Amino acid sequence: MTRWRRFLLVLLNVCIITILMLPANAGALTTKKMAFLILETSTKVMAEGILRFKEEYPALAKKVDIMVCPCMAVENVAEPDLSDSDIIFLHPKNYKLMLDMENDLKMARARGAKVIGIGGYDVFRVKGYYNVDINDYPQIDAYWHYSGSENVKRLIVYLLTEFCGVSGITPDPPVETPLEGIYHPDAPGSKVFETLESYLKWYKISGRLKDAPRVGLLAYNTLKANDNMVEDAIIRQLEKQGLNVVCTIGHPADEKFQKYLLKNGSPQVDIVVSLMFSHPKEKSVKLLAGTNIPVIRAVLLYNKIEEWEENPQGIEAFQLASRIFLPELSGLIEPVVVGGQRIFFDEKTGVKVTERVPVNERIEKLVKRTKLGS
Repeated sequence: MTRWRRFLLVLLNVCIITILMLPANAGALTTKKMAFLILETSTKVMAEGILRFKEEYPALAKKVDIMVCPCMAVENVAEPDLSDSDIIFLHPKNYKLMLDMENDLKMARARGAKVIGIGGYDVFRVKGYYNVDINDYPQIDAYWHYSGSENVKRLIVYLLTEFCGVSGITPDPPVETPLEGIYHPDAPGSKVFETLESYLKWYKISGRLKDAPRVGLLAYNTLKANDNMVEDAIIRQLEKQGLNVVCTIGHPADEKFQKYLLKNGSPQVDIVVSLMFSHPKEKSVKLLAGTNIPVIRAVLLYNKIEEWEENPQGIEAFQLASRIFLPELSGLIEPVVVGGQRIFFDEKTGVKVTERVPVNERIEKLVKRTKLGS
Protein backbone atom coordinates (compact mmCIF):
# COMPACT_ATOMS: atom_id res chain seq x y z
CA MET A 1 0.00 0.00 0.00
CA THR A 2 2.89 2.31 0.85
CA ARG A 3 4.42 1.67 -2.56
CA TRP A 4 1.16 2.65 -4.26
CA ARG A 5 1.01 5.87 -2.28
CA ARG A 6 4.57 6.72 -3.23
CA PHE A 7 3.81 5.95 -6.87
CA LEU A 8 0.72 8.16 -6.82
CA LEU A 9 2.62 11.02 -5.18
CA VAL A 10 5.37 10.82 -7.81
CA LEU A 11 2.78 10.72 -10.61
CA LEU A 12 0.96 13.72 -9.15
CA ASN A 13 4.18 15.72 -8.94
CA VAL A 14 5.03 14.90 -12.54
CA CYS A 15 1.60 16.07 -13.70
CA ILE A 16 1.90 19.34 -11.76
CA ILE A 17 5.36 20.03 -13.20
CA THR A 18 4.17 19.20 -16.73
CA ILE A 19 1.22 21.60 -16.43
CA LEU A 20 3.47 24.39 -15.16
CA MET A 21 5.82 23.89 -18.10
CA LEU A 22 3.11 24.15 -20.78
CA PRO A 23 3.37 27.21 -23.06
CA ALA A 24 1.12 30.14 -22.28
CA ASN A 25 -1.12 29.57 -25.29
CA ALA A 26 -1.76 25.87 -24.60
CA GLY A 27 -4.87 26.43 -22.55
CA ALA A 28 -3.99 29.07 -19.97
CA LEU A 29 -4.40 31.99 -22.39
CA THR A 30 -7.48 34.06 -21.66
CA THR A 31 -9.48 35.31 -24.61
CA LYS A 32 -7.72 38.21 -26.31
CA LYS A 33 -9.71 40.85 -28.15
CA MET A 34 -8.39 42.69 -31.19
CA ALA A 35 -10.14 45.59 -32.94
CA PHE A 36 -9.20 46.74 -36.46
CA LEU A 37 -10.60 50.12 -37.53
CA ILE A 38 -9.84 50.19 -41.26
CA LEU A 39 -11.10 51.51 -44.56
CA GLU A 40 -13.91 49.64 -46.29
CA THR A 41 -11.52 48.90 -49.16
CA SER A 42 -9.40 46.74 -46.82
CA THR A 43 -12.23 44.61 -45.42
CA LYS A 44 -12.07 41.95 -48.12
CA VAL A 45 -8.38 41.15 -47.64
CA MET A 46 -8.87 41.43 -43.87
CA ALA A 47 -11.57 38.76 -43.92
CA GLU A 48 -9.40 36.50 -46.08
CA GLY A 49 -6.47 36.94 -43.68
CA ILE A 50 -8.60 36.16 -40.61
CA LEU A 51 -9.84 32.99 -42.30
CA ARG A 52 -6.25 31.91 -42.98
CA PHE A 53 -5.40 32.54 -39.32
CA LYS A 54 -8.34 30.42 -38.16
CA GLU A 55 -7.45 27.57 -40.49
CA GLU A 56 -3.73 27.53 -39.61
CA TYR A 57 -4.07 28.11 -35.86
CA PRO A 58 -7.50 26.65 -34.94
CA ALA A 59 -6.79 26.19 -31.21
CA LEU A 60 -5.36 29.68 -30.77
CA ALA A 61 -8.10 31.25 -32.93
CA LYS A 62 -10.74 30.00 -30.47
CA LYS A 63 -9.20 32.28 -27.84
CA VAL A 64 -8.89 35.34 -30.05
CA ASP A 65 -11.87 37.59 -30.76
CA ILE A 66 -11.23 39.79 -33.82
CA MET A 67 -13.54 42.72 -34.52
CA VAL A 68 -13.28 44.59 -37.82
CA CYS A 69 -14.83 48.06 -37.98
CA PRO A 70 -15.02 49.39 -41.57
CA CYS A 71 -15.25 53.11 -42.18
CA MET A 72 -15.25 55.53 -45.07
CA ALA A 73 -13.27 58.75 -45.14
CA VAL A 74 -16.23 60.80 -46.36
CA GLU A 75 -19.18 59.54 -44.33
CA ASN A 76 -20.43 59.63 -40.75
CA VAL A 77 -19.53 56.34 -39.09
CA ALA A 78 -20.83 54.94 -35.81
CA GLU A 79 -18.17 54.98 -33.11
CA PRO A 80 -17.08 51.38 -32.40
CA ASP A 81 -17.08 49.86 -28.89
CA LEU A 82 -13.43 49.48 -27.90
CA SER A 83 -14.04 49.18 -24.16
CA ASP A 84 -12.57 45.71 -23.74
CA SER A 85 -10.10 45.44 -26.63
CA ASP A 86 -6.54 44.35 -25.84
CA ILE A 87 -5.17 45.53 -29.19
CA ILE A 88 -6.62 48.42 -31.21
CA PHE A 89 -5.27 48.73 -34.76
CA LEU A 90 -6.17 51.97 -36.53
CA HIS A 91 -5.74 52.93 -40.16
CA PRO A 92 -7.56 56.25 -39.78
CA LYS A 93 -8.90 58.29 -42.68
CA ASN A 94 -12.09 59.60 -41.10
CA TYR A 95 -11.00 62.73 -39.21
CA LYS A 96 -14.26 63.30 -37.34
CA LEU A 97 -14.46 59.70 -36.17
CA MET A 98 -10.94 59.87 -34.77
CA LEU A 99 -11.81 63.05 -32.86
CA ASP A 100 -14.91 61.37 -31.42
CA MET A 101 -12.83 58.40 -30.27
CA GLU A 102 -10.31 60.46 -28.27
CA ASN A 103 -11.75 59.69 -24.82
CA ASP A 104 -12.34 56.01 -25.58
CA LEU A 105 -8.77 55.59 -26.76
CA LYS A 106 -7.51 57.42 -23.69
CA MET A 107 -9.39 54.99 -21.43
CA ALA A 108 -8.18 52.04 -23.47
CA ARG A 109 -4.57 53.12 -23.03
CA ALA A 110 -5.13 53.65 -19.31
CA ARG A 111 -6.27 50.06 -18.81
CA GLY A 112 -3.29 48.67 -20.74
CA ALA A 113 -4.59 48.24 -24.28
CA LYS A 114 -2.06 48.58 -27.07
CA VAL A 115 -3.17 51.25 -29.56
CA ILE A 116 -1.44 51.15 -32.95
CA GLY A 117 -1.83 53.72 -35.71
CA ILE A 118 -0.83 53.23 -39.35
CA GLY A 119 -0.73 56.26 -41.65
CA GLY A 120 -3.51 58.80 -41.31
CA TYR A 121 -3.24 62.28 -39.87
CA ASP A 122 -0.08 63.22 -37.94
CA VAL A 123 -2.13 65.27 -35.48
CA PHE A 124 -3.42 62.10 -33.82
CA ARG A 125 0.11 60.84 -33.31
CA VAL A 126 1.16 64.20 -31.87
CA LYS A 127 -1.86 64.22 -29.52
CA GLY A 128 -0.82 60.82 -28.15
CA TYR A 129 -3.68 58.71 -29.52
CA TYR A 130 -1.30 55.76 -29.90
CA ASN A 131 0.96 54.12 -27.31
CA VAL A 132 2.84 51.88 -29.73
CA ASP A 133 5.54 53.67 -31.69
CA ILE A 134 5.39 52.16 -35.17
CA ASN A 135 9.05 53.06 -35.68
CA ASP A 136 9.96 50.52 -33.00
CA TYR A 137 7.97 47.80 -34.78
CA PRO A 138 8.66 48.22 -38.53
CA GLN A 139 7.22 44.77 -39.24
CA ILE A 140 3.72 46.05 -38.46
CA ASP A 141 3.92 48.70 -41.15
CA ALA A 142 5.41 46.19 -43.62
CA TYR A 143 2.65 43.61 -43.06
CA TRP A 144 -0.01 46.26 -43.72
CA HIS A 145 1.82 48.08 -46.49
CA TYR A 146 2.40 44.97 -48.62
CA SER A 147 -1.04 43.65 -47.67
CA GLY A 148 -2.51 40.41 -49.03
CA SER A 149 -4.29 37.75 -46.98
CA GLU A 150 -1.05 35.99 -46.02
CA ASN A 151 0.38 39.21 -44.57
CA VAL A 152 -2.85 39.90 -42.66
CA LYS A 153 -2.61 36.43 -41.11
CA ARG A 154 1.03 37.03 -40.19
CA LEU A 155 0.18 40.44 -38.75
CA ILE A 156 -2.40 38.89 -36.39
CA VAL A 157 0.14 36.31 -35.20
CA TYR A 158 2.80 39.00 -34.76
CA LEU A 159 0.52 41.22 -32.65
CA LEU A 160 -0.48 38.30 -30.44
CA THR A 161 3.10 37.21 -29.80
CA GLU A 162 4.44 40.74 -29.36
CA PHE A 163 1.70 42.27 -27.19
CA CYS A 164 -0.49 39.48 -25.77
CA GLY A 165 2.06 37.06 -24.35
CA VAL A 166 1.33 34.25 -26.79
CA SER A 167 4.27 31.86 -26.94
CA GLY A 168 5.09 28.66 -28.76
CA ILE A 169 4.69 30.14 -32.25
CA THR A 170 7.01 32.34 -34.27
CA PRO A 171 5.50 34.92 -36.64
CA ASP A 172 6.79 34.73 -40.19
CA PRO A 173 8.25 37.91 -41.74
CA PRO A 174 6.19 40.06 -44.12
CA VAL A 175 5.78 38.81 -47.69
CA GLU A 176 6.99 41.50 -50.06
CA THR A 177 4.59 42.07 -52.96
CA PRO A 178 4.86 44.49 -55.93
CA LEU A 179 3.60 47.96 -55.05
CA GLU A 180 3.64 49.24 -58.63
CA GLY A 181 4.28 48.06 -62.18
CA ILE A 182 2.36 46.73 -65.17
CA TYR A 183 -0.32 44.19 -64.37
CA HIS A 184 -2.10 41.47 -66.31
CA PRO A 185 -4.43 38.87 -64.73
CA ASP A 186 -2.96 36.01 -66.81
CA ALA A 187 0.70 36.81 -66.23
CA PRO A 188 2.82 34.31 -64.25
CA GLY A 189 4.04 34.73 -60.69
CA SER A 190 3.16 38.06 -59.12
CA LYS A 191 1.35 39.07 -62.34
CA VAL A 192 3.28 42.37 -62.29
CA PHE A 193 6.14 43.52 -64.54
CA GLU A 194 8.73 46.15 -63.62
CA THR A 195 9.15 47.61 -67.11
CA LEU A 196 7.13 48.13 -70.27
CA GLU A 197 9.78 46.19 -72.24
CA SER A 198 9.49 43.06 -70.08
CA TYR A 199 5.70 43.25 -70.19
CA LEU A 200 5.52 43.60 -73.98
CA LYS A 201 7.97 40.70 -74.38
CA TRP A 202 5.66 38.45 -72.33
CA TYR A 203 2.59 39.87 -74.08
CA LYS A 204 4.04 38.85 -77.46
CA ILE A 205 5.28 35.43 -76.37
CA SER A 206 1.91 34.64 -74.78
CA GLY A 207 0.18 35.25 -78.11
CA ARG A 208 -1.77 38.31 -76.98
CA LEU A 209 -0.03 40.97 -79.04
CA LYS A 210 -2.11 42.07 -82.03
CA ASP A 211 -1.61 44.45 -84.93
CA ALA A 212 -3.97 46.92 -83.27
CA PRO A 213 -3.99 50.09 -81.15
CA ARG A 214 -2.52 49.94 -77.64
CA VAL A 215 -4.63 51.13 -74.68
CA GLY A 216 -3.11 52.31 -71.39
CA LEU A 217 -5.13 51.64 -68.23
CA LEU A 218 -4.20 53.65 -65.12
CA ALA A 219 -5.27 51.97 -61.85
CA TYR A 220 -4.50 51.88 -58.17
CA ASN A 221 -2.80 48.77 -56.79
CA THR A 222 -5.95 46.91 -55.84
CA LEU A 223 -4.16 43.64 -56.54
CA LYS A 224 -2.64 43.50 -53.04
CA ALA A 225 -6.14 43.77 -51.54
CA ASN A 226 -7.44 41.06 -53.92
CA ASP A 227 -10.08 43.56 -55.06
CA ASN A 228 -9.27 43.84 -58.76
CA MET A 229 -12.39 42.46 -60.47
CA VAL A 230 -13.09 45.78 -62.20
CA GLU A 231 -9.58 46.07 -63.64
CA ASP A 232 -9.73 42.46 -64.85
CA ALA A 233 -13.10 43.01 -66.51
CA ILE A 234 -11.85 46.09 -68.38
CA ILE A 235 -8.66 44.34 -69.53
CA ARG A 236 -10.55 41.32 -70.81
CA GLN A 237 -13.17 43.39 -72.62
CA LEU A 238 -10.51 45.54 -74.31
CA GLU A 239 -8.70 42.41 -75.49
CA LYS A 240 -11.99 40.85 -76.59
CA GLN A 241 -12.47 43.87 -78.85
CA GLY A 242 -9.08 43.25 -80.46
CA LEU A 243 -7.08 45.91 -78.59
CA ASN A 244 -3.73 45.62 -76.79
CA VAL A 245 -3.66 46.62 -73.11
CA VAL A 246 -1.02 48.03 -70.78
CA CYS A 247 -2.44 48.30 -67.24
CA THR A 248 -0.29 50.25 -64.77
CA ILE A 249 -0.84 49.95 -61.01
CA GLY A 250 0.31 52.33 -58.29
CA HIS A 251 0.06 56.05 -57.63
CA PRO A 252 0.23 58.97 -58.22
CA ALA A 253 -1.23 58.79 -61.70
CA ASP A 254 1.07 61.28 -63.40
CA GLU A 255 4.19 59.41 -62.24
CA LYS A 256 2.89 56.03 -63.42
CA PHE A 257 1.87 57.62 -66.73
CA GLN A 258 5.38 58.94 -67.31
CA LYS A 259 7.19 55.87 -66.04
CA TYR A 260 5.27 53.16 -67.90
CA LEU A 261 3.38 54.79 -70.78
CA LEU A 262 6.02 57.21 -72.07
CA LYS A 263 9.49 56.62 -73.48
CA ASN A 264 11.75 59.64 -73.87
CA GLY A 265 8.63 61.78 -73.67
CA SER A 266 6.90 59.90 -76.49
CA PRO A 267 3.63 58.05 -75.71
CA GLN A 268 3.76 54.26 -76.02
CA VAL A 269 -0.04 53.94 -76.12
CA ASP A 270 -2.69 55.39 -78.44
CA ILE A 271 -5.30 56.20 -75.79
CA VAL A 272 -5.62 55.97 -71.99
CA VAL A 273 -8.42 54.89 -69.66
CA SER A 274 -8.02 56.14 -66.08
CA LEU A 275 -9.56 54.60 -62.96
CA MET A 276 -7.71 57.08 -60.74
CA PHE A 277 -9.88 59.48 -58.70
CA SER A 278 -8.30 62.72 -59.88
CA HIS A 279 -4.93 63.88 -61.09
CA PRO A 280 -2.86 66.84 -59.86
CA LYS A 281 -4.35 69.53 -62.09
CA GLU A 282 -1.21 71.48 -63.01
CA LYS A 283 0.92 68.39 -63.65
CA SER A 284 -1.86 66.57 -65.46
CA VAL A 285 -2.80 69.38 -67.84
CA LYS A 286 0.83 69.96 -68.82
CA LEU A 287 1.50 66.24 -69.18
CA LEU A 288 -1.56 65.48 -71.30
CA ALA A 289 -1.06 68.52 -73.49
CA GLY A 290 2.49 67.38 -74.22
CA THR A 291 1.53 63.81 -75.13
CA ASN A 292 -1.58 64.78 -77.10
CA ILE A 293 -3.49 61.56 -76.47
CA PRO A 294 -7.03 61.34 -75.02
CA VAL A 295 -7.62 60.07 -71.46
CA ILE A 296 -11.10 58.67 -70.81
CA ARG A 297 -12.39 58.68 -67.23
CA ALA A 298 -13.62 55.32 -65.90
CA VAL A 299 -15.70 55.98 -62.77
CA LEU A 300 -15.85 53.69 -59.73
CA LEU A 301 -18.59 54.62 -57.26
CA TYR A 302 -18.42 54.76 -53.47
CA ASN A 303 -21.90 53.33 -53.12
CA LYS A 304 -23.60 50.08 -54.08
CA ILE A 305 -24.49 49.45 -57.72
CA GLU A 306 -28.18 48.96 -56.86
CA GLU A 307 -28.35 52.40 -55.23
CA TRP A 308 -26.86 54.03 -58.31
CA GLU A 309 -29.21 52.15 -60.64
CA GLU A 310 -32.28 53.12 -58.60
CA ASN A 311 -31.30 56.77 -58.12
CA PRO A 312 -32.87 59.00 -60.82
CA GLN A 313 -30.03 61.48 -60.28
CA GLY A 314 -27.43 58.81 -61.03
CA ILE A 315 -24.18 59.72 -59.30
CA GLU A 316 -24.74 61.20 -55.83
CA ALA A 317 -23.92 64.86 -55.34
CA PHE A 318 -21.05 64.29 -52.90
CA GLN A 319 -19.27 62.06 -55.44
CA LEU A 320 -19.53 64.45 -58.39
CA ALA A 321 -16.47 66.50 -57.41
CA SER A 322 -13.96 63.65 -57.04
CA ARG A 323 -15.47 61.42 -59.69
CA ILE A 324 -16.40 63.93 -62.41
CA PHE A 325 -15.47 67.61 -61.92
CA LEU A 326 -11.85 67.37 -60.71
CA PRO A 327 -10.82 64.79 -63.31
CA GLU A 328 -12.34 66.95 -66.06
CA LEU A 329 -10.37 69.98 -64.83
CA SER A 330 -7.25 67.80 -65.06
CA GLY A 331 -7.97 66.94 -68.69
CA LEU A 332 -9.86 63.65 -68.47
CA ILE A 333 -12.89 63.29 -70.73
CA GLU A 334 -16.17 61.41 -71.20
CA PRO A 335 -16.69 59.83 -67.74
CA VAL A 336 -18.33 56.40 -67.75
CA VAL A 337 -19.42 54.50 -64.63
CA VAL A 338 -17.79 51.05 -64.73
CA GLY A 339 -18.31 49.69 -61.21
CA GLY A 340 -19.35 50.19 -57.62
CA GLN A 341 -19.58 48.39 -54.32
CA ARG A 342 -20.99 45.08 -53.17
CA ILE A 343 -21.41 44.75 -49.40
CA PHE A 344 -22.02 41.44 -47.64
CA PHE A 345 -21.51 39.71 -44.29
CA ASP A 346 -18.87 36.99 -44.25
CA GLU A 347 -20.21 34.34 -41.87
CA LYS A 348 -16.88 32.53 -41.52
CA THR A 349 -15.09 35.58 -40.09
CA GLY A 350 -17.89 37.88 -38.94
CA VAL A 351 -16.58 40.69 -41.14
CA LYS A 352 -18.78 43.09 -43.09
CA VAL A 353 -16.98 42.98 -46.42
CA THR A 354 -16.98 45.64 -49.12
CA GLU A 355 -15.67 44.72 -52.56
CA ARG A 356 -15.68 46.50 -55.90
CA VAL A 357 -17.71 44.87 -58.66
CA PRO A 358 -17.89 45.66 -62.39
CA VAL A 359 -20.96 46.75 -64.33
CA ASN A 360 -20.33 44.76 -67.49
CA GLU A 361 -22.69 46.58 -69.86
CA ARG A 362 -21.11 49.90 -68.87
CA ILE A 363 -17.63 48.49 -69.39
CA GLU A 364 -18.70 47.41 -72.86
CA LYS A 365 -19.77 51.01 -73.52
CA LEU A 366 -16.43 52.30 -72.24
CA VAL A 367 -14.49 49.89 -74.43
CA LYS A 368 -16.49 50.75 -77.57
CA ARG A 369 -15.80 54.45 -76.96
CA THR A 370 -12.12 53.71 -76.35
CA LYS A 371 -11.87 51.71 -79.56
CA LEU A 372 -13.41 54.57 -81.56
CA GLY A 373 -10.94 57.03 -80.05
CA SER A 374 -7.85 54.90 -80.63
